[in-house]
Amino acid sequence: MNGEFPDNVRVVGIADDEIKRNWMQAADIALNPLSRGSGTSIKMFDFMAAGLPVITTEIGGRGIVSTGKTPFVITLIERFPEAIERLMGNPDERAAVGCAARDTVEKFYAWERISPTLGMLLHKRRKASRKSMPYFTVVIPSYERHGLLDRLVERLQAQAERDFEVVIVDQSLQRWARADEEFGFPLTYVHSSIKGAVKARNLGGFLAFGEVIAFTDDDCEPAAGWLLNARKCFVDPDVVGIEGLINSDHYDDPDWRPVTNIGFEGIGFMTANLLVRNEVFQRLDGFDLAFDEPHFREDTDFGWRMQAVGSVPF
Repeated sequence: MNGEFPDNVRVVGIADDEIKRNWMQAADIALNPLSRGSGTSIKMFDFMAAGLPVITTEIGGRGIVSTGKTPFVITLIERFPEAIERLMGNPDERAAVGCAARDTVEKFYAWERISPTLGMLLHKRRKASRKSMPYFTVVIPSYERHGLLDRLVERLQAQAERDFEVVIVDQSLQRWARADEEFGFPLTYVHSSIKGAVKARNLGGFLAFGEVIAFTDDDCEPAAGWLLNARKCFVDPDVVGIEGLINSDHYDDPDWRPVTNIGFEGIGFMTANLLVRNEVFQRLDGFDLAFDEPHFREDTDFGWRMQAVGSVPF
């Protein structure tokens, strides 16, 4: 078989995990020159977990989510030699791509990340099988603002609409002290070491059982009629989401940055008050992680994609 290849190509045949790891540790670059096929190329995760910079095709990198810049090099097969020469001649770029690849696998594809989330979902599903599903799931990302989270929970306890659950994804260093308390509504609390508002909202949406997902932030104080008024809008089957009003109570306070969407209706889609049918959220695959590092305007992108599906009134 070796005679069929150039002298500088070695065919190792079937390799067990130890041999495979040895080859990847010795390698400078990994190649995945796929030109056809379906699904996600699992070998990409092996290469990326090894911290190798990978050169692949659009098909070879299909289905792999990431934040910010793509954590591998995508090019046409006929341009692989050019990409190899560039990476081999640029050790800094090679190291940067390899580090980004490893970081992506650790954040999104490591069993240490997948198993707890899947286990939590299955546990929720088992408990929910004994009762009816809630109409709303309120999703709250939180980071180092437990005092504000306490206040938000009080506002949720005062909601006139009672058919809802709450999912809190807390990325703070310390666990929220009140996570195990009873608040009068079902609460799923996730303490995560993975940072990023987009990741937090997507995880909350993944765990949501409600027919409608209501996104808000830990520094918000929704009015008592928030969910009840929103429910009336979803009577219309053409409505797939709602862009809710956001007002600031610090307009004249120089120590605060006032936030509002008045005058920006249909443009911003701020997640401080954004609702979407669960089925639509899953169909759109949530917020685009490409907007997470740096974190900027993932809500606007999602709102525009919602509008392509149906009506999103203000």
